[in-house]
Formats: sequence, structure tokens, C-alpha cells
Amino acid sequence: MAPFKGKWICTKEFASLAPINVFHREGKPNEDYCHSEELKNLHTLF
Repeated sequence: MAPFKGKWICTKEFASLAPINVFHREGKPNEDYCHSEELKNLHTLF
């Protein structure tokens, strides 16, 4: 299988951010990262 060479679609607000690790235990908050207030409730429809 060839490595992925495409680009992900995202808004400019999220383009420079590192991905969030979503594979943490449920109920245990991910303390490594939290969204800034201007990014909370920002929704995009593609």
C-alpha cells in the first residue's frame, strides 16, 4: 500500500494546529491540550 500523499481539508484556523490524541481513557481528560476560546464551537460544513 502506498503512503498517503494527499492533503486534508481544513479551515485556516485549524491548519497550523497539531492533531489531538483522541485515544485516551474515557473519563480521564486529555491535559496535554485544550482548545482556545475562539476555536470552541467553530463548525465547518463541507
